Amino acid sequence: MLVNGIIFGLCHEPKLDWFTLVYTICGMILAYEYTQTKDLTYPYFTHLSNNLLVMFATL
Repeated sequence: MLVNGIIFGLCHEPKLDWFTLVYTICGMILAYEYTQTKDLTYPYFTHLSNNLLVMFATL
């Protein structure tokens, strides 16, 4: 989960800064969700929901 989180974080924010850590934690949560469900549907919708929340919060 840690490796997946780091890859996710670096793909979303290649510079090493605060947002890289935030994205890394998000990637770890998505990986954990997958390991618990063995289904990509749940992490997909979690990621989608997070993106929509951020989009609407910044309008």
